[in-house]
Amino acid sequence: MDVDTAWLRARKKELHISDKDISAAINRERSTGNRIVTGERKIEWDEIHAMAKVFEVSEPEMALRAGYDPNSETMRSGPKRDAVRRIDDMGDNEVTRLVIPMLVHIADLSKKPDPDDEPEEADGPTEHEGAILRSVR
Repeated sequence: MDVDTAWLRARKKELHISDKDISAAINRERSTGNRIVTGERKIEWDEIHAMAKVFEVSEPEMALRAGYDPNSETMRSGPKRDAVRRIDDMGDNEVTRLVIPMLVHIADLSKKPDPDDEPEEADGPTEHEGAILRSVR
């Protein structure tokens, strides 16, 4: 499959994207953006995430527009790598906001409930949640 240069040019015009914007998003020299849009240069798999952001489309759509076969191993295994990349791209506060509740939930699931304990109403974080929050800061 080939790069959909007609779509790239049309979308670039629609969103007022410059070659410089494309090149900056994938951390390449300025001419790279133009070479991608004209079809002289392939969009590398590791550039799909950044290109999808610039062109304001999903990563699977960007991969298809970039010429990747939807039935290829790269497309099937890509989401695992993309999830890791998204976490790497997040700021510390965003990761903390998303990950801490998951860790607390996992820790709570691993505890065996004591049948004699009554559930308590909590005004703030539990001692366990507080310990996790303190370790992250």
